Amino acid sequence: MKEDLTIGFLNYAEAFILKNKDNKLIMLSENLNEKFNFGQLNLNSIIDSLIKIEILNETKKEIFHLEDIPQDLTIKQYIFLQWIIHKRPNWMWQFRNGTKYLEDFEESNKNIYQCIKECDVFEEHKSEKTVNFLYKIKFFIYKNDLKKDKVVEKIEIGLLGEKLSLDYERKKTGKEPIHQSLISDASGYDIKSYSEGLTKRIEVKLSQNTFMPKAFITWNEWKVAKRSLRQNSLHEFHFWRKSEDRWQLAILDAKELEFINFETKNEYKHHWQTFELLMNAFEKNFMETDYSEPCD
Repeated sequence: MKEDLTIGFLNYAEAFILKNKDNKLIMLSENLNEKFNFGQLNLNSIIDSLIKIEILNETKKEIFHLEDIPQDLTIKQYIFLQWIIHKRPNWMWQFRNGTKYLEDFEESNKNIYQCIKECDVFEEHKSEKTVNFLYKIKFFIYKNDLKKDKVVEKIEIGLLGEKLSLDYERKKTGKEPIHQSLISDASGYDIKSYSEGLTKRIEVKLSQNTFMPKAFITWNEWKVAKRSLRQNSLHEFHFWRKSEDRWQLAILDAKELEFINFETKNEYKHHWQTFELLMNAFEKNFMETDYSEPCD
């Protein structure tokens, strides 16, 4: 049976790292029963687990040092990520589809649910570190376990566009937008923002092709947009394209894209999965921004 991550280990490991971050001579205790910080967990078992997930590495025989903690993650997030990378627990697959699906652990695996909660995943407005944490897990799953490098590249491009639009909306409205695509991949839009007191849905598209930038609208994204139109709800599409060293933004109301047609079926009598749009067709909508590569 695989050893599973526990909330006790997560908390004690964080405390151990904070206590020993400047210690270059970490060694196993000669007292095999010694508890860390007079707590419940055995000191040597904490050290052994940190060695297995490569947070501790051997300097020379039986002397260890801490690896540098990434600045773009909290310590608990780093421990959690390393556990996934080295242990590959079955529950990691839940991270592919969004934080909404991680809430199921509250009933099925309370311990993992608490560990995820300690990593700030269930906060409505997620910090930059939490966004990085969630995407690092997703990248690892797609790249290392599913061997889908192109999916990773697509997700990275999508994340860049979402970060640009999140910051744009934050500055425009003075309010913190919700990163909806992190909550559920199936939402059909990426961001929930605000306009004159009303909620606004935003789907973001970014192209790094400077010659002929394109946006690919999925059937689910357009289905959600059409639902917004029927309900007289605000729904926008943000198109980002590169111009020299700056990003340009076109904001389109869903009404401006009503010509999109998914009713035509393909040769298998199914809906086409995506509708291709040339961004340059909306030249009059584009405006200059102060954003440069990757995202200031």
